[in-house]
Amino acid sequence: MAPRTQPRDVAVAVGVAAVVSGAPSTVHALCTDRSSLASTRAAGTLLGRASLPRGLAAHAALSLSWGVVLAFLLPRRHRAGFGLLAGA
Repeated sequence: MAPRTQPRDVAVAVGVAAVVSGAPSTVHALCTDRSSLASTRAAGTLLGRASLPRGLAAHAALSLSWGVVLAFLLPRRHRAGFGLLAGA
């Protein structure tokens, strides 16, 4: 019998995914001489208007939501590989 999904494992996966998912927009911003926080501020528009606190809250909520969904939907075997594909 496969082990159950542990809350700690979900929390670690969500944390890693939240940090890594910001990498492409950060690299793009740095390569185009723009603020690395511009995309985070823009995400704030999902919660009303562009601001850093709202952007961080929106990013955290989306990362947490998708992390929990994927933790329960991905097959137990090769979970990291399937998670990588789901995030691509």
